[in-house]
Amino acid sequence: MQRETIHLEIVTPCFLGGTQGTAEWRAASIRGHLRWWFRAVAGAAFRGDLEKVRAAEDLLFGSTERGSLLRIRTFETPAAVAGGGHCTFGPALTSEEIASLWGVRDDATLRRLRLAPDSSRPIHYLGFGPIVGNQLRRPYLPAEKQVSMDLLWMREPPKDLGRLFDQALWAWLHLGGIGGRSRRGFGSLQRTPVPVDRTDFTEQARALLQLGAGRPAGSRRNGPVSTPNRGSSLLATPAEAGPRP
Repeated sequence: MQRETIHLEIVTPCFLGGTQGTAEWRAASIRGHLRWWFRAVAGAAFRGDLEKVRAAEDLLFGSTERGSLLRIRTFETPAAVAGGGHCTFGPALTSEEIASLWGVRDDATLRRLRLAPDSSRPIHYLGFGPIVGNQLRRPYLPAEKQVSMDLLWMREPPKDLGRLFDQALWAWLHLGGIGGRSRRGFGSLQRTPVPVDRTDFTEQARALLQLGAGRPAGSRRNGPVSTPNRGSSLLATPAEAGPRP
């Protein structure tokens, strides 16, 4: 058995569900996010061949027909903040201040942003669902708290799939998050200690872009794309390629 312990810091509030009705740092949630990111990365590596993606995922994570090579164990669940109270995430801004941040202050913009009452906390809109009407509806794990997890390999995976898993893990920690509204910036994580040298980040990001340099057969998109399933996709576009059409 091979074990890797990963220490993380919660960067933004994490709306992560638990078994006791509170927020909890859970292996099941981590596993679900890793599977999603593995599908995204493997989809690019296998040029959209979903049968190959499924076979690779089943080998690493298991299926109804086979056990998993990977087990995840979690530690150090921080105390959760209970829901039901007033939410104070982010500063309260007036419509003029929001327009100024946009760099547009014409009358039409100010009318569109006119608020009742006089100010609003824009971050609350990003967290709509767990946050409604400036009230917290769900418990959360607070930012700046430490968590850890063990990755336990029952046996060593094939080198090519192990490399894809490492890229999926990197992508999840740097591009994704965990819990509710993680696609809007909540539940962001970072490994600790944070490296001072950013060379590794640049190299890993470049490798991920190169991984998606091909197009799946029959794809109508003008760019490298991974398709984990029919309803979602991860677009990796080098800077020089310009905006997505």
